[in-house]
Amino acid sequence: LPGTTPVRSRARGPAAGAARLDPPPEEPAGQTCAEGGGWAAAQLTQFCGSRSYCAPEVLACRGYDGYLADVWSLGVCLFAMLCGYLPFEDPDTGALYKRIMAGTYKIAPFVSAEAADLIRGMLTTEPLQRFAVSDIYAHPWMLHRCAAPP
Repeated sequence: LPGTTPVRSRARGPAAGAARLDPPPEEPAGQTCAEGGGWAAAQLTQFCGSRSYCAPEVLACRGYDGYLADVWSLGVCLFAMLCGYLPFEDPDTGALYKRIMAGTYKIAPFVSAEAADLIRGMLTTEPLQRFAVSDIYAHPWMLHRCAAPP
């Protein structure tokens, strides 16, 4: 997508990894980054990226599935593209984290019911209840607007 920065995974190839609507911040020297799908098939434990796009399980500092965390980040991107603002924003980092952990956001009233349903499925705070990529492809909003995956 124009204006997004793909984050590629070494372990799972270019299909895994988050896309974001802002330029990536500089990574501090000596800090490792577990990108999107991660370096290995095991659960990831390190954080990297913009706070507003970060999945709750990543903020909770417990192991997480990179694919499910990527679905959250892509849900944030979809929300921003359709609503015109980010779902989770607060100048106070602690308050921002609380909003993300609670999944507290407000979808713009002009967003269709189908699109809102897709966003809610992608921004579900419980990772195992969150939409998988196959759920996203099969969602009515996607079926009406996008070509089938290869």
